[in-house]
Amino acid sequence: MEIKTLNLIQFRNYEKQTFHFHPLVNIIIGDNAQGKTNILEAIYLLSTTRSFKSRMLDELIMFDQSYTRVSGHVVNGTRLYDLKVVVSKEGKKAFINDKAVSKTSDYLGYFNVILFTPQDLQLIKGCS
Repeated sequence: MEIKTLNLIQFRNYEKQTFHFHPLVNIIIGDNAQGKTNILEAIYLLSTTRSFKSRMLDELIMFDQSYTRVSGHVVNGTRLYDLKVVVSKEGKKAFINDKAVSKTSDYLGYFNVILFTPQDLQLIKGCS
């Protein structure tokens, strides 16, 4: 599986931004509090319709806005999919190739990600 593009609208600190990814290696660099983790969170949202940072999805919406939209083109096998997650105060909606998905379980699996955070090191290190 591969992500080709990621489009963010009113997502956390990104008003409108498009990212294009290389098929092999991508490095995200920047100063503290510039939005590097927000990009990873958006990719995770696109894959799972959830945030790994917050249980409250409306926290993903840029301040003073009514919704956020995360979309992207992903390759799964030989097929290209257009995935989209829209979050508003009323809830979230997921789309595959511009068709609304009624159940999250129907959405999952089109684009799989594995998240490894610094907190996960406790699994390896144990209690200090």
